[in-house]
Amino acid sequence: MSVANHKKAADEIVRNSLIVESIKIIAEIRPKIFIFENVPRFLKTLCADTDGQERPIGEAVNRGLGDSYSIYSRKINFKDYGAGSSRSRILVIAARKDLAGYFSPVELFPTVRRERTLREVIGSMKPLTKLGEIDPDDIYHNFRAYPEHMRSWISELAEGASAFENEDTSRIPHKVVKGETVLNQRKNGDKYRRQFWDKAGPCVHTRNDQLASQNTIHPADDRVFSMRELMRMTTVPDDFRWAEIAFEDLNALSDAEKRKFLKKREMNIRQSLGEAVPTEIFRCIAEKIYAELSLIEMNFTK
Repeated sequence: MSVANHKKAADEIVRNSLIVESIKIIAEIRPKIFIFENVPRFLKTLCADTDGQERPIGEAVNRGLGDSYSIYSRKINFKDYGAGSSRSRILVIAARKDLAGYFSPVELFPTVRRERTLREVIGSMKPLTKLGEIDPDDIYHNFRAYPEHMRSWISELAEGASAFENEDTSRIPHKVVKGETVLNQRKNGDKYRRQFWDKAGPCVHTRNDQLASQNTIHPADDRVFSMRELMRMTTVPDDFRWAEIAFEDLNALSDAEKRKFLKKREMNIRQSLGEAVPTEIFRCIAEKIYAELSLIEMNFTK
């Protein structure tokens, strides 16, 4: 789903119309429950419906599935439901209408929980202060080295401050063109910005490896968040396996072997974390679905 590139509106309508394939599949196999999760404007975004007409996705969903399903949608921020970072999304949960007498899709939404700060989520983790450092006890707790001159751009930033706010122009992000300093463009306010320890973590994006990307800078260290920190923020379990090699064996590799592994795998892992839904949110939903369907089955067997 994309709502960002207005210059490619026609292409985006085709791309966004992948939702119509989901509607077709649901109509054919008739699952008891289905869930959609996407960006806040998801239901208002245009798609090419099954009849070829352009419609907002919400209308297409109701047109294709409304007769068979009770459908409920709500905009929520996952940080209020157990995630370790801020992520505003539309959540659509629908239950087949023959189950309507037993429960409502509203009851399947995740349970509200206390917002957690970055300090609570990742504050106990080892500081990484050397460029390109890898925690010897955790290969996923690392960050890629960046050019040394960029460190001065962020090294003295207070929490919440951006490198573009530095008074010393040599500390403002820039490049040197034919011997002259050309300041980088500041297209939005969340680039080169240090995060807060005592606020919820930022939304994790796919380019979370770059200082110049959105809200990627650690609250204290001069670096982006490590993969392990991002896992904690998106509630991916520590024992999740990103490779066929066991975690203990990865940690036992030499430094050169670790860097070779990370060069091959890191970007895929980071992009996956940026695309993923927080696992804790869907664990909560899954538990509620299991409880409701188990109760129905128990009533049928009595």
